[in-house]
Amino acid sequence: MENGKKGRAKPMRPANYDVIAVGAGAAGLTAAVALARKDFSVLVLEGAPFPGAENWSGCVFFSENLAHPEVLGPEGLEKLAWERRLVERGVFLTNGHGMAGITYRDPEAFRHCYTVLRPVFDRHLSEIARRLGVAILTDTTVDGLIREGGRVIGVSTQRGPVYAPLVFLAEGDASHLVSKEGYERRARAPAHPHFLQGVKQVIELPAEVIETRFGLAPGEGAAYEFILRNGTLNGRPVTLNMGGFLYTNRNSVSLGFVLPVSKLAEGFEGNPHLLMEWIKGLPEIR
Repeated sequence: MENGKKGRAKPMRPANYDVIAVGAGAAGLTAAVALARKDFSVLVLEGAPFPGAENWSGCVFFSENLAHPEVLGPEGLEKLAWERRLVERGVFLTNGHGMAGITYRDPEAFRHCYTVLRPVFDRHLSEIARRLGVAILTDTTVDGLIREGGRVIGVSTQRGPVYAPLVFLAEGDASHLVSKEGYERRARAPAHPHFLQGVKQVIELPAEVIETRFGLAPGEGAAYEFILRNGTLNGRPVTLNMGGFLYTNRNSVSLGFVLPVSKLAEGFEGNPHLLMEWIKGLPEIR
């Protein structure tokens, strides 16, 4: 978050808004809703065509902030476009031949936690923010912060500059602006950088089938993570060093993984579709 130096120096440029939030994901929209309810004028800038359009992974949302009385409150949270209320989580280790892990089930421990499909959830939350008076500008890329007299006073975009005495950076995983402006803390860059690839598939299943297979009541959800170090493909060993996830939606399950690109090339000819079919064929996943 940028608020410049302490003090009450007069702004050098006219402010268009009280606050600019960069990113229309969960953080940016939650902040926008809370600020709008306190009568601040807020602009949210989003590079995608609509909020959630670039959030392919989906996720489990821990929504305590949205449930706060000064944001949406528990009743407002209940009305959002989430998929299932989380009651169980699990973590597993597998080598492609066997799997070991733990699960924990406690609805109270996961209160205000939901599985969501981001293009649906984020878009719905953005509509609530708009109804509260938040301005949301999509297809707008922020390419830098505007500073004057040692303070941040706005942002520059491909549409032109916008000014506000407070700029909230809520870019999420992208964090291009955070990196560009020098706010990201990181170790020295490696001589040979490593790259990861993430892939997700949403597999449609009837709600009653999901509930039977995962031992869930209607509306309940489960989410699992797994680490897969090695495996066997066509009778030969493959090294993956891969993380994966599986969680339940209302009428589908989301299955995905992230692994080094080099491992994908070594074991699966660089073909993520081949790897996905192999993962779905593992007995524990199948």
